[in-house]
Amino acid sequence: MDQIAPPPPPPASPTALDDASPDIVIAARPRTRPPLRNLVDYYRYYCVDAIRLTGHGRAPLGDPDWQPIVGQDLERLGHAAPGAIAFGQRDDRLGLTVYLKIEQPVRADGLHEEQCALILLGPIDQKAYLAQMSALLRGSPTIRHVGMAEGVAKAPGWKRWLWTGMPSRGSRNWVASPTSGDRLTGWDSFLVVTDRRFYDEYDYIFAELKVREAGPLPLSIMSFNHVSAGR
Repeated sequence: MDQIAPPPPPPASPTALDDASPDIVIAARPRTRPPLRNLVDYYRYYCVDAIRLTGHGRAPLGDPDWQPIVGQDLERLGHAAPGAIAFGQRDDRLGLTVYLKIEQPVRADGLHEEQCALILLGPIDQKAYLAQMSALLRGSPTIRHVGMAEGVAKAPGWKRWLWTGMPSRGSRNWVASPTSGDRLTGWDSFLVVTDRRFYDEYDYIFAELKVREAGPLPLSIMSFNHVSAGR
């Protein structure tokens, strides 16, 4: 069975997932069924489509292909909100160790937020992942949120791409906002919600791909968040 050596922790950053330091050893197991085609398919199945259709990330409870991650190992995947759950598996075909983390970040404004992320330890094809995520989210990403007051702080060694959207409240027809890397107008921006009344009519969705190539093994995070006033 193959095992993965732990990478050093990534640089500090203001979002909870950015402090992920997956030094949990996950051994390869004989699979009970064929794996999905690629990790963006995993992301669609466990995160995007699950939250869109049910309001929650899909937890692979009882799935022998996934190993539950608990206790201190869970904290190594980044700061975990109360009730967070995580799972891991080793995919030798793709040469990756994959972690799935589902949680509901604590908010002081009474809104509900669902977060689902795949944390990938190993090399990925950035260009292919960006294209596949853009096709899934039906929009192009922006990088303008990095270093912006309404975005995220710069973190040395990390590359970050963001998609945002504002589907009608309770809608299951989601698409990234055309302001996210709009190829028609050339305007490259992202949505920022500044008034809680926004949630009377809309939900807010945002997805991000973060990649850190430095270290013994590359580290990538595909996250998806849905914020709403409830369905």
